[in-house]
Amino acid sequence: MSAISFFRETALPALNDRVARSFYLIGPAGEPDHLELYITGNTAANIKRLYTRADIIQLISDTVSAEKPNSTPTQLDDAVSKAHAHSNMTKLGKVGEDAQSNMTYNGSLPKTGWDKEDW
Repeated sequence: MSAISFFRETALPALNDRVARSFYLIGPAGEPDHLELYITGNTAANIKRLYTRADIIQLISDTVSAEKPNSTPTQLDDAVSKAHAHSNMTKLGKVGEDAQSNMTYNGSLPKTGWDKEDW
């Protein structure tokens, strides 16, 4: 199987400068919103335009519409405000570290079930 090449150009190259079995993404320097996609066949002379600017705009529009959330702006704002909320924030606030880099809870080393001798 032969390799396929991809090129990004500001204009479609002349026939002698094209490469067979290649994609050309054309975005003219003077037209930042214009984009076309071409493909060459087994010979560089065999070329076909796959997408025009209108095709690409429609693809982008379809993608954006398809990926648009069903949430309301109020629901999104609420979710953002709760992005890092904890119902146990008081307890989490007691977790710390002492001068020797030991974890502390409420300023002391934590007590565990391992401290008992009857386990």
